[in-house]
Formats: sequence, structure tokens, C-alpha cells
Amino acid sequence: MLPFCSRCDFHIARAASHFIKQSPDTDCIKKIYLPLSDAEGCKKVQVVACATPSTAVDYIKKFIQDHKSVIEKRKEDLAEGRFKDAYLLILSPSRAVDFYKSHGARDELFNLVAPYRDEGRKFSDEYHKVLSYYSLANYPSNNFTFRKVLYYEGVRGNELLALLRPCLADGKSFSALGVQEIKDALAKAKEVRDILDSKETTEKRSKHLPSIFR
Repeated sequence: MLPFCSRCDFHIARAASHFIKQSPDTDCIKKIYLPLSDAEGCKKVQVVACATPSTAVDYIKKFIQDHKSVIEKRKEDLAEGRFKDAYLLILSPSRAVDFYKSHGARDELFNLVAPYRDEGRKFSDEYHKVLSYYSLANYPSNNFTFRKVLYYEGVRGNELLALLRPCLADGKSFSALGVQEIKDALAKAKEVRDILDSKETTEKRSKHLPSIFR
């Protein structure tokens, strides 16, 4: 669904691609995952090897302390809706892995990151699908949202790459392409927005939505 990465630089994208390939999920969508920027001026990925769980927690603790002001500012920007990207991302084994179990390291780690965790709201796949169409109708030039909607529309693989190439070559958004797949996606997105923005009751609006996605 995300063949190219425009958010991360060369080294981040290459490192992510490497880790993804180590243990791929057989049911996952295949990703090319190429960086859009070159290697010049990009920060390299820093890999820190910690032999014990206590050392790992100590490193994370020091990192948070050293960047506390930046993290707090990002948290504030997220709350105000100025940004949507994570302000603190820790890649570590899940709580089911034995690595963090000794000497109370697991509890210490989760207490350490607790102030920066989301509330963990869970919504259905259908909710996110409808939200993507609604967002596209409001921001048709957002290629990230457009790619999600194109996935829902069944535009994938080589068909998606054929649409991506002129966008990358000419610096265009998907919405600027006059092909039928793009027109159909935008039309459906506007239908979804019209229903959600109508003054009908929630029950009536929820009954109208399924007919659009048949």
C-alpha cells in the first residue's frame, strides 16, 4: 500500500526495509519501500545493542531525559492538531518476550513511557475506511490519504505504480491526474462526506453509507 516513503530519509527507509524483510508476514501486502530522498545529508541509523534488560531501560530513560523538551513540545503539537506523527517511538520486544522480565525491567519500562502513550482507542476497520474517504474529500491533494483510498478501491500493484510515476516525475498529487480511477475515488469520497455532514440522525446516516461501498 505504501511503495515509497516520503516521510523518512534514505538511511531510515533502507534500515526499515531490511528489518521488514527479516521475518515477513505471508499475508502482508508486499512493499517496495523505497526512499524518495538520496543519501546526501541524511542521518544514519543508530543501532544500540543492550546485553541486559536493565541496560536497555537505562538507555531509553536517558534518551527521554535528553530529549524531554522536544518530546513535550511534540506532544503539545499533537494535542493541538498541528502534527500527526509519533513523538516517541520505541522499538523493543513485546511484553510477552522474556528479555524484559528479569529484575522488574518490564514494569520499569512501561512506567517510563506511560506519560507518552496514547489512550489506545480501538476502532473497526470500517470506521477507518470511512474516515479515509471523508478525509480525502476534505484534502484531495493529500497523497498519503489518497493511496489508502486507492487501496480500498482495489487499485494496487502495477496499477498503482502506473499512477505514482507521473506524480513523482512532475511533482503532482493524485487528484491532478485525470484518469477514471482517480475520478471515481474522489466522487465516492464526496458522497461519503455529504452523508456524514448531513443534518440527518446518526442512525439514518449509518444506513446510507453501506450503499456507497457495495
